[in-house]
Amino acid sequence: NPRSSKQMIEYMRFKGIEVPKTFREGKDTTGDKVMRRLQEKTRDPVIALSREIRALSKMVDSYTGKMGEDGVVKGGWIPDADGRLRTRAMTNSTWQYSSKAPNVFTLPKRRKELADRFRRCVAAEPGHVIVEMDFKSFHDLTTAALATDDVKWRTAKIDSHSYVAAWLMNDKLAPSALKMSDDDLKLYLKEIGEKYPKVRNEQAKPLNHGFNFGEGPGRLYYENEEYFESLEQARQMHRMLGRIYPKTVKWQEELLKSLDLGGGRVPYLQSVWGARRWFWDVWTWRRTEDGRWYKTKGQDAEKALAFLPANNAHGMFRMKMLHMAEWGWLDRFELILFPHDAMIFHPPVELVDECIESVTKWLETPVVELANPTLCPDGLSCAVDVKVGPDMKEMKDV
Repeated sequence: NPRSSKQMIEYMRFKGIEVPKTFREGKDTTGDKVMRRLQEKTRDPVIALSREIRALSKMVDSYTGKMGEDGVVKGGWIPDADGRLRTRAMTNSTWQYSSKAPNVFTLPKRRKELADRFRRCVAAEPGHVIVEMDFKSFHDLTTAALATDDVKWRTAKIDSHSYVAAWLMNDKLAPSALKMSDDDLKLYLKEIGEKYPKVRNEQAKPLNHGFNFGEGPGRLYYENEEYFESLEQARQMHRMLGRIYPKTVKWQEELLKSLDLGGGRVPYLQSVWGARRWFWDVWTWRRTEDGRWYKTKGQDAEKALAFLPANNAHGMFRMKMLHMAEWGWLDRFELILFPHDAMIFHPPVELVDECIESVTKWLETPVVELANPTLCPDGLSCAVDVKVGPDMKEMKDV
């Protein structure tokens, strides 16, 4: 059974293939990300076919549903009689939304051909279009505001991934780039993004996102192994990012120190929105082989570093939606989905321009609760990217 993790693990051992492990627990795993790496490394046909049937099975189980003997399709993204799909929204400790039965916040993307075909199924009704509005560099900005990091703030406003890529590629202009005017810096980072697209998207981007949330080089490498030559290369890039954004590193270090309470007290963080989260294992004691004890970061250290940047962003996201609900915009422009840091509307064609103009202006309005006296004294503002299309596959930038 190629869908059985146990049998695939036994097969790999029989073939002498090293079985992948989970990052933290070190347990055997057959997750698709690690199996894809194994497929590329070994060229084993059974691994390739196993991944193929798993992808097709997941498409059926999670998205398209199964047809029973009675001809009725159950499970997956099966719409009601009116053609609309309904779900249940949930949230987590950072206030990020998710959903279940079905999970409409995650559309398929790894198998491009299957993903594209499925995205075409999420289509506007006659006389309507789909409008997607996506906050740009949201967590970069909330991290920069918390750390009062003027370098991260400025690069996030333009293109932080291309800026990091310039350093990774040792571009001669990278050290002096911030001396440029905003217009010149935009052109420079655009050239870097076009010159090194793989470095920007496959190394700088995950490096940036992970760094904002306290992700160490070990997890960075584990999650993106196919994009790095070795764990040591991931470590070097991670250290370089610390040199690029030293103020963020200092803020992260001070935040973790503030949570080192001792005496059996459990530390917590509370955001400007009133969200509070306790952390049970920010610091822990470990023992060396020769019996010496030392203090090190615990399992909750990354969660603690990620909490405020994430909750500040998702709190702002909620506040914006609550006001739009009061003004009647969510009904008028038909908000249909709000995955991660995006809002997707389904307005009638005659309201598209009004939707884009009104909602974009409101989403980009500064939020005084997130003001930083140095970087944004009038409030934090985040730019919005807009796409429009007849379905989720054929979306074009506006």
